Amino acid sequence: MGEKKTEVAEDKIPWLIIIPIAVLLPIVSNIIWTCQSGVYTANFSLGPAQTSIAFSGGAFLAAFLAAEIANYLKKGKGWLLSKKITYVYAAVLTTLLYSNAHMPGWWWSGINKPRLWVTEHDVFLPDWWMPPTEYVEQLYTGGATPVWGVWIGPIIFAVTLPFFLRLFFLALVNMVRRRWIVTEQLPYPYGYAPALTVQTVTAPESAESGAPRKKALFSYGFIAGFLFYLPFLLTSIFPFIPDIYGWLSSPWNPWTLGGLDLTVAAPALTQTVIGLTYLNFNPVWWCLALLAPLRFLFSFWFFWLVFGVVIPQIAYAMGYYSGIEVEGSWTRADRIGREAPLKLTAFGLMGVLPGIIIWWAILNRDHIATVFRLAMGKGSPEEKRWEQEEALSFRLNFVLLMVSVIALIAIFSVSGMEVIAGITLLTAMAINHLSNARIHGVLGFPVEDPYYQQGWFKWLYPPVETRSQSQVLAISFCGWWNADEGVAIQTMPGNESLDLYKFGDVTGARTRNIFITTIVTTLISAFVSITSLIAWWHYWGAAKLPFPTTTEWESMGMSAAELYATTPAADPWWPQALLGFITSGILTFLPTRFVWFPLDPLGLVLATQHWTYSVSGLPMAALGAWVIKSLVIRIGGAKAFSGILPVVVGLISGYAVCMMLIGAPASALRFIFPV
Repeated sequence: MGEKKTEVAEDKIPWLIIIPIAVLLPIVSNIIWTCQSGVYTANFSLGPAQTSIAFSGGAFLAAFLAAEIANYLKKGKGWLLSKKITYVYAAVLTTLLYSNAHMPGWWWSGINKPRLWVTEHDVFLPDWWMPPTEYVEQLYTGGATPVWGVWIGPIIFAVTLPFFLRLFFLALVNMVRRRWIVTEQLPYPYGYAPALTVQTVTAPESAESGAPRKKALFSYGFIAGFLFYLPFLLTSIFPFIPDIYGWLSSPWNPWTLGGLDLTVAAPALTQTVIGLTYLNFNPVWWCLALLAPLRFLFSFWFFWLVFGVVIPQIAYAMGYYSGIEVEGSWTRADRIGREAPLKLTAFGLMGVLPGIIIWWAILNRDHIATVFRLAMGKGSPEEKRWEQEEALSFRLNFVLLMVSVIALIAIFSVSGMEVIAGITLLTAMAINHLSNARIHGVLGFPVEDPYYQQGWFKWLYPPVETRSQSQVLAISFCGWWNADEGVAIQTMPGNESLDLYKFGDVTGARTRNIFITTIVTTLISAFVSITSLIAWWHYWGAAKLPFPTTTEWESMGMSAAELYATTPAADPWWPQALLGFITSGILTFLPTRFVWFPLDPLGLVLATQHWTYSVSGLPMAALGAWVIKSLVIRIGGAKAFSGILPVVVGLISGYAVCMMLIGAPASALRFIFPV
């Protein structure tokens, strides 16, 4: 009894570590990503990035280093170290969400660019989002002292928006955390992999526990991962070093590591088979995919083969997609996604995707009813017992949800968005990103597409040349600011919060402590990040840094009539969306009746989402992982697969340490010391 009390007492948030992380890390991270140079530097972003499939290598690095240091200082207390490190990891992951090349980088610079370059959108930019042009110019020219009085409004906006969005998504995921993580045991690979790393490193050194063998296997994987990525890293930063993999030149795409563009590598093949675009040979994505269940891996690559290759080929033979055989991968996938007859973007992202959470809610209506009963102070003794294990009571959670909704509607309204538009936007966010969080929980790979959520507003705002303030802001929030993992400030909080809860589920850390750590570090890091960025750009000048400073990532163009009219697809696209929604329901219910049924709607979304297969080539990673995992389990059983997990996680750790510990600062130093 005394030992248990000691454990509970010592399972506290290490604020003396957490607060300095929230204050100092945003400053360091902002300087690094703004100075990074080389080939597509987002590869080395400490935080989540498109090119890293929204995988936060910096947070993974922090978990690994904290485990190594803590284990060295306090051997024999692995259970305690794992819990303490959980809160450190939560602080680092949260902080890096608000201080990386995508956020505030491309998001915030995309907001201030109408003041200087895309002046036709300047009239739509709310005054409290960005000061007058002459003050924005100082950001880019440098050599100036910030006039902080004119930046108060923009700072308030850049802090309150992500903070209340974090509260909004935390309140939503808190209601499904237990069912998804505890009951269904969704793997959440982006949370499970670093947690398993911490457990392996901090495990007691006893032969009975099997820790020495696991650590040895982990070390083999770590060394392999580190050494594999080191040549690519060095070549990316120092161009005089030979590119032994060829990843930095055609037909490889440096935008996504290990992505092979088949339209360049094998034009004869792709002129015959129009659906073939990219393959991916990056080992780290294969390793992350190995953590996913077999059924979902199979669904991903199988549906890609059917909807991405076979059916488009049949449509092409029928006369659709004229001239597509000579076009590049991006254009091919975009046409298949938007044009008749398939309109896969509407089918997958406006139909299957929202269907995932809606049909899940119908199937799990007992859980939802329990949540509402507990919120009203009812429920059985057992239900009340497990409610105490949640981040906060469900009654308080609903209060949190209402507060965040009211605050966000107020922010939108003050900015010029109609209330009905704000409600529509939050509804779309809740449905789409809860569905995305479920996909993320199984396969890790997120949905990345800024060209679909505009469909939620077609009933409210028709595509017209003369746009209103509300229309421009609402449609802009449906683009880069909302839909894309790594770039969007809206998308990541739900996924990352569940990653943290999964991490805590593995290490035994308290859910409430993770929640508190997340809230505190969100508020502090968002404020420090934007203020330090303003000060840094005033000092140095953004135009003098490698970071993009032209019209790139100016997001208000999403509302342009021509683009808006064809998003998510050319009208009419509702039949494809309806078919996708029905298909999602069928694929959700069939496994509940037939356990052997091998398909799932989660894989269908990724398979029909062209940014996933046309640019990243992730179906190949799913196929490779499915083959490897199936063979291992068939030959040696589930125990054999568990035995190789330390190697898999070790390789991921080797990647994170190589790319983040060496690559991130080195790519920044290259700007300071050109070579």
